[in-house]
Amino acid sequence: MSVEQISFPLSSTSQALIEATKEMKTLDEVDQKLTGMGVQHGRSAGAISSGDLPQDLLNVIMAKQADDIFFIRSGVNGVFFKVTGQEARPLEGEAAISAARQYLRQDIIKSEVGMTSVAANLEAKYEGEYAGIMGRDATQMGVK
Repeated sequence: MSVEQISFPLSSTSQALIEATKEMKTLDEVDQKLTGMGVQHGRSAGAISSGDLPQDLLNVIMAKQADDIFFIRSGVNGVFFKVTGQEARPLEGEAAISAARQYLRQDIIKSEVGMTSVAANLEAKYEGEYAGIMGRDATQMGVK
């Protein structure tokens, strides 16, 4: 996605700044607010790969209105941006192989976490009144 963006370093006052710009509808308004607050920032054109964004955020961006602006944290910076264009560029070659490996690793980690969670629940033994609270009948478990 091609974007117009405003970047600024995050600090202890960043949350107040984000709240102060929450209802703004244009990057010009954000730019003026940051300037008025004395916050150093830069405005530029850029590009964001959909592969670098969490799926939830990507869904919100894809459902956007033409003039919507967004805010993300990117490392030590905050970035306000507006999508100015989209272009489908499927990954090819080594980049495609690397992305596929990354997705496979993520799937493996998710399945391992799921299996660990199931195993932990199977190993948990609740006794007395906790057995009832946790959905197990204490009398069926031999607890008096």
